[in-house]
Amino acid sequence: MRGFIELAFNHRDLIVDAQNYFKLFFDFNFAVFDNDFALPVTFSWQLEGAELGDLRGFSVAIWITTADFKDALTAQQVWEASVQFLTQFLRSVPTWRGSAPIY
Repeated sequence: MRGFIELAFNHRDLIVDAQNYFKLFFDFNFAVFDNDFALPVTFSWQLEGAELGDLRGFSVAIWITTADFKDALTAQQVWEASVQFLTQFLRSVPTWRGSAPIY
């Protein structure tokens, strides 16, 4: 099973600097090891150009690819657990207070 989640920071000063996305990836990579996340899945981070109205910056697509399974139910369960892990990580990122949100 394969799919992606794409996201962008909601602040002008964060969205325009690609290094901010690297920091997010770097921290996620350590979270995988720190939490002994061992499901047969690959997370692939892909930096993308993004335009939000007159603002040009970046977004990130996070591809989630499970191993091949004999049945769809197992693939679905691994997929859902992987999305949940990513969601929990993203919720743990501190709220940015350096500028007003874009929306």
